Amino acid sequence: MFDDEMLRIEDVAAYLKLKPQTIYKWAQNGTIPGAKFGKEWRFKRSAIERWIDSYLDGSGEGHGAVASPRKKAAAPGARKPKKRQVRAQKKTRGPGRN
Repeated sequence: MFDDEMLRIEDVAAYLKLKPQTIYKWAQNGTIPGAKFGKEWRFKRSAIERWIDSYLDGSGEGHGAVASPRKKAAAPGARKPKKRQVRAQKKTRGPGRN
């Protein structure tokens, strides 16, 4: 009767060989096609396979999905100073020179 199998987060994670937390994050931000029914996410196997195909072809919305959408690339060579470097800089400035 039903041609399309419905998958849970754990099923999709096993299928893609990823952690369930990754699939959950992708589902929440719309990176991977799925729907939430109550508290549970469900995914159509055919939609996941189309999403994978579009990612591999580079022709669909799925392209680049493995990159985290929330993180921005830092400027080349830019690093956040370590706490002890910040403390050392404050000590060398002297009193009242913040």
